Amino acid sequence: MPKVTIKSAKKRAWDWFSKMVRLQECDDQGYCTCYTCGKRAFWKGGDMQAGHGIGSRRNSILFERDLVKSQCYRCNVPMGGNYDIFHAKLIKEYGMDTYDAWVLKKNKESVSWSIAELEEMIAEFKDEAKKIALDKGLVI
Repeated sequence: MPKVTIKSAKKRAWDWFSKMVRLQECDDQGYCTCYTCGKRAFWKGGDMQAGHGIGSRRNSILFERDLVKSQCYRCNVPMGGNYDIFHAKLIKEYGMDTYDAWVLKKNKESVSWSIAELEEMIAEFKDEAKKIALDKGLVI
């Protein structure tokens, strides 16, 4: 078994967090709506991803639930997050003060986790994703 590193644990935490986000936002048939363009796609398989509303994979906002939404591959990757629409929707949904606080958090806060902390996050995200899938009758 490969040695667990911060990098590998962080990746596993993100994988489960992403699943949890997409499952929370999908309907009982497993279809999500892209936050930025409205495209509908199945929650898993690559067409639907978990996109960040403020660009950065910095730890301080990486797992900020309200900033991460279901987003189609096209908006998230080739269109670089489709931020004009993403930001406008976040501001409308949460307000300018909250949006500015997230930007400040991204730019000012430094967060690091231990492997043990990441393992706790993995367990939490995994449990929540499994619970949501079970409630919706979906298979992870």
